[in-house]
Amino acid sequence: MIKSLKIRQEVEDERFEPAVDLGDVVKGTAPSFVLNPLSFFERTYLTDHMKELIVMSLMNVLRLRKAVVGGKTYSVIRSVIAALIVISLM
Repeated sequence: MIKSLKIRQEVEDERFEPAVDLGDVVKGTAPSFVLNPLSFFERTYLTDHMKELIVMSLMNVLRLRKAVVGGKTYSVIRSVIAALIVISLM
């Protein structure tokens, strides 16, 4: 999996971006690559722990419990697909 990682040109050119301020994200004044979910995830390597955090966050938003047997995976997938459709329409 690590072999597929590519170094972005700005990193090779030693043009580093400053850390993003969470307040700027909330206000909508952060750099465009952060405000655009597709751009953000294209530039972000998701570790297994980050993926788990995303799934758990979605489960919390959807009020799904880990103890629920069956249905939660389908509900999360359905919600992710719905979110992707909304994003693609933006």
